Amino acid sequence: EQMAAASREISAGNLGVRVLTNVGDEVGQLVDAFNDMPGRLQASREVITRSTVDLRRTNQALDERRRYIETLVAQLGTAVLSLDREGRVTTANPAVASMLGLSVVPGDDFLRALDGAGLDPLARLLDDAASRGGRDARRELVLDRGGASISVSVHVSPLRGAHGDDLGTLLMVDDLTD
Repeated sequence: EQMAAASREISAGNLGVRVLTNVGDEVGQLVDAFNDMPGRLQASREVITRSTVDLRRTNQALDERRRYIETLVAQLGTAVLSLDREGRVTTANPAVASMLGLSVVPGDDFLRALDGAGLDPLARLLDDAASRGGRDARRELVLDRGGASISVSVHVSPLRGAHGDDLGTLLMVDDLTD
């Protein structure tokens, strides 16, 4: 009866409950093992609590770092785009719109966005970089932007994960016109 009551207490979260007995046989061994269980559960709970606190701190630090990097990239005069393996936009800073005249958002097919925008040389450079096995490509190009020509320096670079896996492409465009 005491063990049944203690089990209910433990399942309700009271890990300080113990069963008292003076029996030395198998029942006594069972009670001793039972009394050891709440202590182990409490130790596990404390480890999980500490790990959760550490994980929250780490996530907060990562969020702050992500926001910092996003702010830096947004302030650049260089147009910066990242594309996933299928060529869909994952990030685009404001310079993409101001320099290239492209209004793209995450998920857009970048090559489709280039169609009819007077940016065919840029599309060809991306195709060329992809056909060369994802190696870096740097070129100076002249692009037609709304009837005016702009000279740009373009750098296409593969994005690689920690183990060398293909994450997509990074595209950086500097306006050389001035």
